[in-house]
Amino acid sequence: MTDASEALAIRAVDLSKKYRIYDSPADRLKDALIPFKKHYHRDFYALDGVSFELAAGQAYGIIGFNGSGKSTLLKIICGVTQPTAGRVEVKGKISALLELGAGFNPEFTGRQNIFFSGVLAGMSHAEIEACYDDIVVFAEIGKFIDQPVKSYSSGMLMRLAFAVAIHVDPEILVIDEALAVGDARFQNKCMARIRELKERCTILFVSHDMNAVLTLCDQALWLNQGKTVMAGDPKEIARLYTEAIYEGVDKVMARRQARLRPSLLAEPVPEGGDDGESHGPETATPIGEEEIEAAESFGQGKARIFSSRLLGVDGLRKETVCRGEQLSLVFDLQLKEALEQPIVGFGISNRLGLMIIGVHDPLEKVEERELFQAGGRVTVRYDFCWPDLEPGAYAFTVAIADGIMENHRQQHWIHEALMVDCIRDEGLDGMLGLDYSLKVTREP
Repeated sequence: MTDASEALAIRAVDLSKKYRIYDSPADRLKDALIPFKKHYHRDFYALDGVSFELAAGQAYGIIGFNGSGKSTLLKIICGVTQPTAGRVEVKGKISALLELGAGFNPEFTGRQNIFFSGVLAGMSHAEIEACYDDIVVFAEIGKFIDQPVKSYSSGMLMRLAFAVAIHVDPEILVIDEALAVGDARFQNKCMARIRELKERCTILFVSHDMNAVLTLCDQALWLNQGKTVMAGDPKEIARLYTEAIYEGVDKVMARRQARLRPSLLAEPVPEGGDDGESHGPETATPIGEEEIEAAESFGQGKARIFSSRLLGVDGLRKETVCRGEQLSLVFDLQLKEALEQPIVGFGISNRLGLMIIGVHDPLEKVEERELFQAGGRVTVRYDFCWPDLEPGAYAFTVAIADGIMENHRQQHWIHEALMVDCIRDEGLDGMLGLDYSLKVTREP
């Protein structure tokens, strides 16, 4: 029988990385000269007891706020630095894109650095020659390939580094935030290539772009201040990470634990519910007042969404939708306190949790703002046509906030307030269809 560990590309066990922080160079000297007496440093843990496993052939996303330990973790996995405690096991040849230009000699030309990096990756001169032209074409360096890389812009350096990393035939591809340097066109080109590589290698991917993590990664790891917050389904992590942006990690995770605790004690519910009707996510049943406390939601609570529904032109609730159908999204608010600068909005997400459409509207008219007084109830109604989306299940998020777009506080945000099925006669080549006309003419 094959050991399950043989299918792992990376295993990290209780990894920690400790640094000593000194307030001044003099304190560093005192610490060196008086090692067994008073300490003149503070211990800082960039990583503290992090463990995870990455199966061969999977794509694994690592997320977290700045300073959470993501880059430190990658450096340990790639052997750039050693952990203070714990161990990491790597099975396969790693190609890493970490700090911009790391591994390049600034005095070498782009051409020389391609061969230099290839040799470091264990390739022969003939193997590097065979893929050299492909690297140059992908990097789009042009005539600068024979100039020292110290003269390159950050975008040129990133393009060359990425081109080299993906052409050295890696078994494990490790990518840090370096892709954020490139322009939008090249970033799209890189993401397309990463998706191709996913078919034949293992990918470890650090990004602040949750949409990239949702579309690319099979599993995700969330770090905060050097510790693991949670690991698992990217969709769930992305949802909680969004909440943490507004409310902080500790509050979000405490609320999650409170939600999970009752479910451990609950009696099993017969399939279809007590009334024999299905109340699963495939129906567009609105959230009612008695159900709102159990919903996946967050916010400061000055306003509370107590009901939401999707209606057709006949005023009846919709469970299925199709392209061009006229719809109304309606949600009702209860105001506990007045909102000075209300913002309402909604989003539509696909089955992966990727937001396809996001709408947010600051209410700037005086007559609109006057509705949001303490104790009042407000109904928000959006009228729109259903876009040409690929068939499948879609979830609506609804939200109410207070402030300006650049600096606002979420008062109530409900994930998956309702869900609908999109019906289409045939599939799409992409995520969104386009109404267009085609005309072909012959040149005179």
